Amino acid sequence: PSNAPVITLSNEGESEINEIKLAECEDPKCVGFWACYGIDQSKVGCGSCIGDMACSGYTGDSIGEKSCTVADSCPDATATIGKNSCNAHHACTEATGYIGSKQCNSKYECAVEHFPSE
Repeated sequence: PSNAPVITLSNEGESEINEIKLAECEDPKCVGFWACYGIDQSKVGCGSCIGDMACSGYTGDSIGEKSCTVADSCPDATATIGKNSCNAHHACTEATGYIGSKQCNSKYECAVEHFPSE
């Protein structure tokens, strides 16, 4: 987007300046003690991974918007997680495979391979 915040970086002695445009998110992501610890945050949708330890150690392809919004949700998961999913305590812990949208929203649901896959 044209009004995205821009950080300008330059190395001393170099004439070239690099600009990095930050992704805009209306809803914050990766909020909480060790939320998103050790993961590539570009895989996390806006409004996701909210709460202590949420998404820590995640190594899957992507986490949809507004997913994993409770403490201890989605840790060490490798599953691709859809939108509005895994929103409960320990939901999707170590989950693998695929979790669609609006799934696994009860405590411990879809933890360690107990979920439908595609």
